[in-house]
Amino acid sequence: MSAYLELFFLTVCCVCAHLPTLNLSQLVLLDHGLYSDLPEEFVTMYARLWHGLVLGDAESIRSYSEAMGVG
Repeated sequence: MSAYLELFFLTVCCVCAHLPTLNLSQLVLLDHGLYSDLPEEFVTMYARLWHGLVLGDAESIRSYSEAMGVG
């Protein structure tokens, strides 16, 4: 159990998919063995970018995608 908790909360390797046609949600844990340590600054910006995407916050999406060099 602790391995899954570490994977989910420390390495942030998961994908949440909503299936609107079935009105179901599922959680998929990715375990492909290709992990690398990322700088904390990158992880923070990446999390904030996804937060903006989930909330539909166009300013956050623009700001963090530009800061990451993908905007």
